[in-house]
Amino acid sequence: MAEGDVSSVEMFNAIIDENGSGILEFWIMLLTVALVCTKYILLPSQPLDESTNPSMMRKKNIFITVAYILAIILFVTYINFNNYKSVCSVGKGDDLSSDAMYFIVMISVFPWLSILGICFAILNVLPGWKAPFSNTFGYFITMFLLGGQHMVNEILNISDTKDENKAIQLVLENNFGNLINDYTPANIEEFRKLGSDVGAAKLKTKPYSSAVKTYNNIAKLILLKDYIAEGIWFVLMGLFVINLTNNYVGTQACL
Repeated sequence: MAEGDVSSVEMFNAIIDENGSGILEFWIMLLTVALVCTKYILLPSQPLDESTNPSMMRKKNIFITVAYILAIILFVTYINFNNYKSVCSVGKGDDLSSDAMYFIVMISVFPWLSILGICFAILNVLPGWKAPFSNTFGYFITMFLLGGQHMVNEILNISDTKDENKAIQLVLENNFGNLINDYTPANIEEFRKLGSDVGAAKLKTKPYSSAVKTYNNIAKLILLKDYIAEGIWFVLMGLFVINLTNNYVGTQACL
């Protein structure tokens, strides 16, 4: 490399030094978006199909989440290492003592692993905790921005304007949110029965057998709604950990 040239690693380190914890918050959000997108992309094309193994889907999601947490820990360790060197090693050379390395690892691994790990465990044991975000942010993104509402209207035949159906259509339209928010990864297979449950004979709603693709596309959006809620929890917990450890490396660590 010619003299005066700056490597990409050096440029990245300079950005970290200049922005402090702000760069960490940005990457936490970016990695979380990647987590949600990865889980959605890797969903089977027909999650409602009888041949789909729900247990395998859960195991895949656990593996992806563990990889996400490990990626965050590695990135946080790297940032804390650079912050420590820039703040605490002025005039001491590039080598860090074993005590300093131990401190960096502990401040990077323990808080993040414990907080995110506990959060992930609680969300699996008490999935209802995801409902506030799943039924608001997740619902808005999937049903309005990604066209989920149009798909459900297609199944429910809400566009039918016959006088005899108007009352039922009005009830369905007014309770559309409750209808979709009743479904979660725990009972997603029940979505196959949506057409018959709301009265196929009266509204001529489409059963699963005649709209397989539409049913499965909606099911994927319902699962995405849940992943978005999980991601929001991880971001909130990440910001909480950042606030706890934000100034510690630059103050207590150098004492």
